[in-house]
Amino acid sequence: MTEERDVRFGNSAWARWGSVVLVVALLGVAALLLPRGFDTDLSLIGAGTPVVVLVHDNGSSASLALMEMLDELRDEHTHLRYVIADVNTPNGQGFAQAHGYVPATLLVYDSRGRLVSNQHAPAETSAVRTAIELVH
Repeated sequence: MTEERDVRFGNSAWARWGSVVLVVALLGVAALLLPRGFDTDLSLIGAGTPVVVLVHDNGSSASLALMEMLDELRDEHTHLRYVIADVNTPNGQGFAQAHGYVPATLLVYDSRGRLVSNQHAPAETSAVRTAIELVH
């Protein structure tokens, strides 16, 4: 039975290494899909700094497109905090449900926590820029 197993599956050491490589590669791809430089701390709203919140779902192409737009603009607006309310986490889902927001919603709060802009799936970077500039 052992010889038969070696013939069907090849060298078991190679199979184990192949599995390890596959898992590492999948973890690498997953890490690339995570938002970079976005906070998840929604308590930043109203804490003295303007906050841009993206209600986000990785399964939504509109949400991913909005995240890319925010990435383009972040270097221009470094005085803002950027927060993700990921609807696939308890905190993000609770925030979205409590306020009736859906994925791909852009929210801009002033430093006192007052909502100054609420846009669902803006199609153009210029619309995102205009919303962000409301808290200058």
